[in-house]
Amino acid sequence: MSQTTPEASRHRVRSALAAVDTYPMRATAEKAMGPRGTVVESLGKTAPTHRHSGPEAWHTVSGETCLETPEGKMIGRAGGAPVIAPGGRPMHLTATGTARRRELVLILHDSSQPASTPAEDWTPKGLCKS
Repeated sequence: MSQTTPEASRHRVRSALAAVDTYPMRATAEKAMGPRGTVVESLGKTAPTHRHSGPEAWHTVSGETCLETPEGKMIGRAGGAPVIAPGGRPMHLTATGTARRRELVLILHDSSQPASTPAEDWTPKGLCKS
């Protein structure tokens, strides 16, 4: 039977803290993220304009996120309704509000298609900046 010493516990905590990295773009962070990883974005940060091959839905736990699509904008807020974006539509996300954003996100897609691709055929109007 192994015994956990205070020294070993401190080492595990230091190791876990050392695993926190920063990246200039969300896509880079997602590629580097492990299976139990989390990506945390700063306020005002945006995701590149993209689309998913299936629907994306999220429930906001804290903070706020604005989603712009060709149809307009939707805002996900803590305590509010989930945001659901149909598959195939271009979208642009902006971290808004004053609190750190935390969300539960689900993207459903056909496994024979990529989960996300750049949407170079659409330019957002900037609806989430106002």
